[in-house]
Amino acid sequence: MTQALTREERYTPDFEAFRRSPEAQGPAWLGELRSQAFARFVELGFPTASHGNERWKYTSVVPIARALFRYARDGAGAPTAAE
Repeated sequence: MTQALTREERYTPDFEAFRRSPEAQGPAWLGELRSQAFARFVELGFPTASHGNERWKYTSVVPIARALFRYARDGAGAPTAAE
């Protein structure tokens, strides 16, 4: 039986692609910190008031949680300097 991915787990392939990308290269501690942060995100999910998180009590993250953001592997859509 196949188990459906959580909303947060849908980001795993893009996170792994980013970790292998030239943009992610840097000090080892930073890569480890990113991995820990992503694991924590998958564990906790998007913040909601139902988790008792007072700081998010009046902020709905439903539109963000429903959207699927993708890692721009080829640099398409990368921000540019404002002129």
